[in-house]
Amino acid sequence: MKLEKLAGSEVAFEILKEGQEYKTLRESILSKFKNVKVDGFRKGHVPADVIEKTFKTEIRDELINEVLKTEYTALIREEKLRPVADLQIVSLDYDEEKLKMSLKVAVFPEFELPKYKGLDIKTEEVTVTDEEVENEINNMVKRAKRFEKTEREVAQNGDIAVINFEGFVDGVAFDGGKAENHRLELGSKTFIDTFEEQIIGKKLGEEFDVNVKFPEEYHAENLKGKEAVFKVKLNELEEPKTPELNDDFAKSAGSDSLEDLRKAIKGNILSNKENQATNKRLQTIVETITDATTMEVPAITVDQEINAQIDRFAQTLQMQGMNLEAYLQMTEQTVDKMREDLREKAEKGVKSSFILSKIAETEAIEVTEAEFDAELERVAGMYGMTVDQLTVELQKTDGVNRFFGQINSQLFFAKVNEFLLSNN
Repeated sequence: MKLEKLAGSEVAFEILKEGQEYKTLRESILSKFKNVKVDGFRKGHVPADVIEKTFKTEIRDELINEVLKTEYTALIREEKLRPVADLQIVSLDYDEEKLKMSLKVAVFPEFELPKYKGLDIKTEEVTVTDEEVENEINNMVKRAKRFEKTEREVAQNGDIAVINFEGFVDGVAFDGGKAENHRLELGSKTFIDTFEEQIIGKKLGEEFDVNVKFPEEYHAENLKGKEAVFKVKLNELEEPKTPELNDDFAKSAGSDSLEDLRKAIKGNILSNKENQATNKRLQTIVETITDATTMEVPAITVDQEINAQIDRFAQTLQMQGMNLEAYLQMTEQTVDKMREDLREKAEKGVKSSFILSKIAETEAIEVTEAEFDAELERVAGMYGMTVDQLTVELQKTDGVNRFFGQINSQLFFAKVNEFLLSNN
């Protein structure tokens, strides 16, 4: 087999199987189908020509797999290829006499590493102001807010209004527009348009209409831009109770005093800022090295990264109760437009990962078995399991190899990143 280097870090080659070797392999595969059940024939007595006609695709695929298992594996070993994507069959010529395949595969790109040590990129100095500490304390107080039933009869901004409601468009009730004893914080902008503002000033037990207009980008197609009337009844009111900022509040937050709480908050803010500064420095280091590197990034690896990013985004949308199709309609986008918007960043990310891998190879950075086992034990502990228990759970969805691979990859790149931070 002769390798041909293609643009975009791909290689092409041909595999030809013919003659007695091919005939023997083909007969071996055909023999596997001799005992299959075919209507009109007794098991084990199906003529060869019927088997070939009935299972033509299966026989061909089995033959291809067997040839690739030996020939492609040998090629990888002999040529020291480093495939970074699945093998692609470009053309196929198959009959009883021969199997000829033209193939191509994306491989680890060839490139020279630029200077990647001694770049002298400093970490940005960070400080914490008193204002930042007080803002965080105030946010803690707001988060500790509780609601209690009030004797007050008139709804105010900030109250929880417990309401019954039913919505109508053109006098007809619509799906999902009805609820009883729904708790709505007035002023939270949870509901559309001026719904909440129209409850303010209403009295307990009062029944009234709320007039709103659904936004044009609303997720429900039948309600986009429509005017609606909600029949509302105010059942109960709860008013907010904010805790007093004192030592007792500090103790409820895990500190001995208000002064200690301020110190702890300042330390947390400082730690977060330092982590952000370190991440920013690492990003600058990687970008500097990446921008200085000339490389042909395999197009298929960029497409794979784009697909992965879209899949992750779709999963996030699903957790928020929306699917990708609805999001694209709402934002007036297409999948193709989304892919193009992601392409530049995805290509740079893939390029960076190749560079980090080559730095690791040059510096003999690798994940040890002890490091992997320790991380696996830590992750299993997060789920309240032993490693064996976690493995059993993963086996139920055939996710063991993928999960272990993710852990190894995370550890690997964490070690490379630590090397870059220590040497720049």
